[in-house]
Amino acid sequence: MTAAHKLDSNQKSISLSRSDRRVECKSHEEPTGESFAKIHSNTSTNNAMEQESENRSTKRQCSCCESEEVDKKPHKQARNSRPPCYYQPKETSDLKTSFRIRKHLGEGAFGSVFLTIDQKSNEPKVIKRVKTRDDKSVATYGFPYTALREIKILHTIKHKNVINLHEVVTTTGSDGLPEHVFLVFEYMQFDLAALLGLPELARKLTDAHVRTWTHQLLLACDYLHGQHIVHRDIKPANILIDTEGTLKIGDFGLARHLCQENRRFTTSVGTPWYRAPEMLLGSSTYDTNVDMWSLGCVLFELACRYQPTRPLFHAATKLDLCKQIDLKCSLMSNGSWLVKEIANAHNRQVLENTVLLAELIMNLLKLDTNYRLSAKGALETGFLANFDGNHKVDMTLPRSSCHELDVLKLKHCKNN
Repeated sequence: MTAAHKLDSNQKSISLSRSDRRVECKSHEEPTGESFAKIHSNTSTNNAMEQESENRSTKRQCSCCESEEVDKKPHKQARNSRPPCYYQPKETSDLKTSFRIRKHLGEGAFGSVFLTIDQKSNEPKVIKRVKTRDDKSVATYGFPYTALREIKILHTIKHKNVINLHEVVTTTGSDGLPEHVFLVFEYMQFDLAALLGLPELARKLTDAHVRTWTHQLLLACDYLHGQHIVHRDIKPANILIDTEGTLKIGDFGLARHLCQENRRFTTSVGTPWYRAPEMLLGSSTYDTNVDMWSLGCVLFELACRYQPTRPLFHAATKLDLCKQIDLKCSLMSNGSWLVKEIANAHNRQVLENTVLLAELIMNLLKLDTNYRLSAKGALETGFLANFDGNHKVDMTLPRSSCHELDVLKLKHCKNN
């Protein structure tokens, strides 16, 4: 076989593998709407994809299904071609004409979050600015795959207790490439970290709030896990609440589709204090059980809301964290320790609801994943028996809005 024939067969195999990947991506629900119309394939995109596939030691299937065992060598994208994607975002030359920034809400590893006012509808919206060419690491490693996953997943799911992504907005640079990328979300006035972090807000929360939000959290997790999605970063700061008392899970930057059995995933994701023990010990074949462990940690903080909030498992190193998990899980094995902890936080006698909530938390914090409750199983426990899902909670609070960054700023001012 001549060298030309070999080259031709290699190009056919690359083209075939790429078409397989497109078919696999199409198996997910296609979003509709003007903001995310499907891109027409062109020569420059195909060339960029071929160049990217040659630079990677492990070929990725799609933004939501890709394996995390990839070559960590830095690779630079083609300067004059767009990165491969499946949706065309809405483009605007001047973001200021579309949104008016009101407040800085937070800062993450891959971008900043702002409260804005939509100039057209005059409604509050949250925009998350994704770091692109301005950041040195992004210039080396390419567009953040966490943002691609977040966009992909949020456009294939829809639930009343999951944050809603309205659109993706880009600004175009002088070279015709996207200069900045913004994710536009609905605005939620509170997050659980702020409600638990300020005593003036925590004291307003009742048992009805705990029961309602536990029910909504489990509904969201049950839906996500039914869609074979694992969130991997459930913590108070990512649990958002509006003035009507509706709870929604946000920040899907670390979420993944569980498309195949025995697929290996990264273990060092999420906040360590809410990370499941199997991840801390290095298991890379975990599943949706890791979200249920995180949920158990969150429910403990919600149950002990009247005392200064501190995560159930709080340590500076992984080793100390594993020791704490081993100690406290052994204390929880007899059932009375956790009940007393919750009762002491409220300075009251042990009530029936306290016992039922403690049982739910203990079953979510099982070390053996075979005995750890699923979201569907947790919805059927005694704590939520005969619960009316349409129950509204009183959200008359001293503040009209508050987020984790606000609490950190207040604490910093008090310390200084």
